[in-house]
Amino acid sequence: MEKSIDARLDVARLELLDLSLRNTLLNYRLLRTQGVEATGEVPADVYRMLVAETRRMSFLPIAEEGQALLLGQPEDDASNGPTAIQTDTRLRPDL
Repeated sequence: MEKSIDARLDVARLELLDLSLRNTLLNYRLLRTQGVEATGEVPADVYRMLVAETRRMSFLPIAEEGQALLLGQPEDDASNGPTAIQTDTRLRPDL
């Protein structure tokens, strides 16, 4: 009797998992009205700073018209470590 209950619980757990496109945790789409994309950031580092280190982060203002906003790919260096942009607590919005 106990094995059948365990088997039924395992089946019920699998049915609770939503692996379809409706699950927004697995299938995230950035909508202009519901999110802001930060450029030049490594998601794992942002998560580590926010959750593990419980640090606060803020957004940098968008560059004024006429000012150059240089956020291209980081320079290749021998250390291959995170850049200063990726370790500070300021997020750079795309919009």
